[in-house]
Amino acid sequence: MFIAADVAFRVQHSVIRLFVHKRLESIGYQDRQLAQLATIGRQPVNVTKWFNLYSFDIMGDLAFATSFNMLESTEEHFAVKVLDKGLEPVGWMLPTWMFRLLVAIPGLANDFVRFENTMTVNTPDVIATLLGPWKEKTPTAGSDTTSATLTHLFYELAKNPDHVLKLRDELASHLSSGSDLSHQQIKNLDHLNAVINETLRLYPVAPMGIARLTPREGIEIEETYIPGNMKVSCPQYVIGRREFSENIYADAEAFIPERWSKPEMIKDNSAFAPFSTGTYDCICKQLALLSLRTVIAKLIMDFDVSFAPGDNGKYFAKNTTQHFTWGLAELNLVLTKR
Repeated sequence: MFIAADVAFRVQHSVIRLFVHKRLESIGYQDRQLAQLATIGRQPVNVTKWFNLYSFDIMGDLAFATSFNMLESTEEHFAVKVLDKGLEPVGWMLPTWMFRLLVAIPGLANDFVRFENTMTVNTPDVIATLLGPWKEKTPTAGSDTTSATLTHLFYELAKNPDHVLKLRDELASHLSSGSDLSHQQIKNLDHLNAVINETLRLYPVAPMGIARLTPREGIEIEETYIPGNMKVSCPQYVIGRREFSENIYADAEAFIPERWSKPEMIKDNSAFAPFSTGTYDCICKQLALLSLRTVIAKLIMDFDVSFAPGDNGKYFAKNTTQHFTWGLAELNLVLTKR
């Protein structure tokens, strides 16, 4: 999900963004998803699955010029299943002591090196444009992170239906009669962006944080000295919640999108970095936000959202796990066509 972004990318950024806008709005994934959901009627829908199919279909088309066609088949492509299973052990591997233990096993370090050296990238379109000089690096895209954000966001909307009405009113006020939603129309809407930001605060795309290496000479932060060549991380999930977060966010555990227009509720803006920050921030951030805004807007304008009968979301909250990204449990919602 995170790839080095340097000056060359910054120069091409506007061109890439224009391509993505036109591409996403022409391939009609949102409309296909709406058509699929509308046929289900008032039956509960596992939105965890649907958002996953949607996100990976988009990334397949943009990155490889070939869709996985999962929305049509309603089944996950085998590669997506492999990715999900492959990420599960990462939750155990991220602690540095586990890495040290693994590389101490005879032959394992050499296996890692051989695996890395055999990984090559030969992808067209967006990824090829981005990677150019870095063809020997190994990228991963933002498909699963987009689907995780959508799933968590609609979980919160089902819990807080007043925000569905606020979103719908805001969207309706920016649409002319009979017009279709476009990203240009909605990209600066206050409540839409606030709902997305609040979801990313509570459910960041990489909840365990991205590791960084301290400089060789060590570093002192807030009067605490950290030796050199040490891996450090600031888990965004922890920063966005819990005890000390009250020094950053007022009522940190609560879903309050309005906080993003109330400075007194956010005491330190620098704490919010759901896509990481700096040189190695997420290169797919703008693509992810574009996709999030458009699919949220289309679903909210076309459907009412509620939990399935007898479900209050507790199963989803209890059984969702964290590894490098999210291992999402089923979330069954009723999406009623308006």
